Amino acid sequence: MRRATDNPADTRLERQLEQLNAVLPAGLEADLSAPADVITTPSTAAQFAYLKKHVLVHRDVLGLALEVINGIPAEGDSRVEVTWPPEGTHGMGAIRPRRIFVGNRDLSRVIREIRTRLADSDPTVESDPAAAAFPKVSRVHIMSVTGGNLCSADEPAPTTRPLKPPLAGDDNAGSGVQVTICDTGLVYGYQQHSWLRTGVTGDVGAPNSHLDAAQTILPHAGHGTFVAGVLRSAAPGAEVYVSNAMRYIGAAAEEEAGHAIMEALGSGDWPPIICLAAGTLTENDAFLLGLSDFLIALRDHHADTVLIAAAGNDGVTTKFWPAAHAVEPGWEDAVVSVGALREDGQGRACFSNHGDWVRVYAQGERMVNAFVTGVYSYDYDYTNRCRFYDPPLYLGCTCIAPYFAHARVPFDTALAQWSGTSFAAPLVAAHIATYMSHHTGLKSRQAAAQLVSGSLPVADLSDLRV
Repeated sequence: MRRATDNPADTRLERQLEQLNAVLPAGLEADLSAPADVITTPSTAAQFAYLKKHVLVHRDVLGLALEVINGIPAEGDSRVEVTWPPEGTHGMGAIRPRRIFVGNRDLSRVIREIRTRLADSDPTVESDPAAAAFPKVSRVHIMSVTGGNLCSADEPAPTTRPLKPPLAGDDNAGSGVQVTICDTGLVYGYQQHSWLRTGVTGDVGAPNSHLDAAQTILPHAGHGTFVAGVLRSAAPGAEVYVSNAMRYIGAAAEEEAGHAIMEALGSGDWPPIICLAAGTLTENDAFLLGLSDFLIALRDHHADTVLIAAAGNDGVTTKFWPAAHAVEPGWEDAVVSVGALREDGQGRACFSNHGDWVRVYAQGERMVNAFVTGVYSYDYDYTNRCRFYDPPLYLGCTCIAPYFAHARVPFDTALAQWSGTSFAAPLVAAHIATYMSHHTGLKSRQAAAQLVSGSLPVADLSDLRV
């Protein structure tokens, strides 16, 4: 068994990058890391997306960073500007990340020279001890609901199959438990589905906002609705809020995503469960500075809240953030990282990230749930083999697409079949909510720990330990 090498026919990543750049605000453009920028197992080609011409720094080193950047020559545009958070942002002084536009300067050199200056500073002085584990400077990573490489496990397909997971037999499963899903919000008309009709609120799109100018379903439209549907199918009594934190076709710059999550959670008590079906691989396997406010608050101030985070769809052992915080000191009880099982439940799905940092696995292949109506255009190149393993881990993996690229297929029933760790995570969140509703007084972290400790080992036909 070996990792599949680069597939010359697989242009998914480039196409996803084009789509992302088409919807990013003016002045922002994403690019892809070289495979060597990611710590990874031999022969893998996992990559992450990041914003070109920008760096992220901790607010306490902003002055130093600006001084360093201005001292580096630029080829053409030499502007240096703090572009995020916008002036007038509520609570701006408490926000840790600052995004800087660096003009036409070598981004790697900018980061390297800022790190060198920081290393020359007094190492005994730490102005923000709570954030000591986070980098003081980094690229601006793009978080995505599809994984670090921007690509879904597969594309949604129309289906007449029954719901998966099926509707729970107990309408009170999860009753009284609040769950916030940080994703793409809800599509207009989501209440047509009986299991979403009551008890589900959030950021709702305008009519037809899931369609582009050609009336084609936008990439990842309906992702948040699908995630909510999976959760409510298994825990119909849970009270669910779905935010639009991943607002650029299922993606966002890390600091914008972190701030949107904080805005969705508010300044009071947080819900017992947060479900995040998004993340990214990172340069040098570092924590996401853009999520520092959220993750520090989760660790230090919200002991009654647990984060259920998808492990990503890159098919690698490289850590995927923030899910990988599940094994980091201080977050072990606060974060549960979730990988995906294949359809028969007998082992992990080929696309699922895996390794000692993934705490639990749940069904995530060919799930069936709420989607949108319209015509979908398939953008991925067709392949007749597994994208991740050669020979495949198992027969019938979702890498073998049901449609050829550019096929246009109608979705008439507002249901879809879809795969990914994005859909395994809400299933785990639903199990925790149900467990809490059956054990009055049990906190979410306690429930998560008890459920995870009772999970069975996951078979892996590649002879890798998962």
